[in-house]
Parts: sequence; C-alpha cells; structure tokens
Amino acid sequence: MATKIKIIATPLGIGPRHIREKWVGCCLEVVSETKFSYCVEASLALHVLTQSSPNAGQWFHDLWKEAGVKTKKFTFGKQFCQIVNP
Repeated sequence: MATKIKIIATPLGIGPRHIREKWVGCCLEVVSETKFSYCVEASLALHVLTQSSPNAGQWFHDLWKEAGVKTKKFTFGKQFCQIVNP
C-alpha cells in the first residue's frame, strides 16, 4: 500500500500564499521520498487541489501552460505533511 500524506500547513513553493494555502487539507499519494520531502504525481495532485479549490487548481494549470513546465512530480517538505496511513 502506498503512503498517503495530508498537507497540514501552507507549503513553501511557487505561487502566492493564498494559492499555496489551498493545499492544506489535501490528501495525496506519495510516489517517492527523501530525508526532507515527499514527492507526489503532479497530475493527481492538481486533480485533488482542483476538487477542493477550483481557483487554486486553475492557477497552477495556467502557470504550467504559460511556462511550458513539464514536471511530473510535486515536492512537499515533510514539515508541512502528516502521514495518514502508516
């Protein structure tokens, strides 16, 4: 069973704070991890974000389209996450 995390605090990263705050409460499946972070599949994470906050999801979709970003993973610092299935 894959590890799932819940975002419990506003993560660092791209975007204004009011957009990044919308990640809080999202539950995401971890695809890999390092000592300090969890990586999740970008397309699934955006789907989850869009379900909880259509405006925040659209903001990220627009950014990726305009910038031509082709990332397949998003990274969240472990200090902003809680494992929801040990």
